[in-house]
Amino acid sequence: MAINFWISIPTDDFFHYSNDLMKKFNVSAYVERIGDKPCQRKIDVYDENDPETFIKHFYDPNYYSFYFSCYPFQNVDSVKEFGTFYTPEIAPFTLEGNGGVETEKTREQIQLRQIEKQPDKNIQRFYSALQRNLKNIPGIQNSYVIGKHEYKNRYCLPTSKLIIPNNPHSRNMTDSWENYYLNSIGQCTE
Repeated sequence: MAINFWISIPTDDFFHYSNDLMKKFNVSAYVERIGDKPCQRKIDVYDENDPETFIKHFYDPNYYSFYFSCYPFQNVDSVKEFGTFYTPEIAPFTLEGNGGVETEKTREQIQLRQIEKQPDKNIQRFYSALQRNLKNIPGIQNSYVIGKHEYKNRYCLPTSKLIIPNNPHSRNMTDSWENYYLNSIGQCTE
């Protein structure tokens, strides 16, 4: 099984195809938003009855990353502490995800990775099943171009939008990640 997995599809499709597997493996999805101050950190949990509320957080300027975890949290509020998903007791039960923002011009790839090299068997089975499920989406293609490079073993639904890599979360950028990336490859027409 691959430790990293990349796919470029709309975020709502991504979670639509993930939902049944999340229920099957008792996995929850969390989205993390970080403001300029530590007290501004927010974690929201995916609710299959209201996926739009969860997905809108990906377009929040403070969106940072998302997680899949099968750790049995007693209280969801305990997740709000910074670095919770990386602690030794929770990391083996967790996958980290980055990217997924889509605009009129671009679609940011989604990157998934295991946090621990030796994950819990349940999260490992979920991750394998999720990869198989996503690779079998009707119309999915294996490989795509970012800038001047073609990447194999990365999956995407065809789009007229430019596919860009997932955001490295640099707080030092003065512009949006999309404009920063487009300017760096010389394709921004603004």
